[in-house]
Amino acid sequence: MKPPSQQSFSAEAAALQKFCIILIVITSKAKQFENLALA
Repeated sequence: MKPPSQQSFSAEAAALQKFCIILIVITSKAKQFENLALA
């Protein structure tokens, strides 16, 4: 069994990292909006 190529793995990791960052940004934006709505 040959392991998957390093390049495809790093590309997958980069995509996952980008997705996580976007998710964090959206979450923080939603929290800000929630705070404004409550204020």
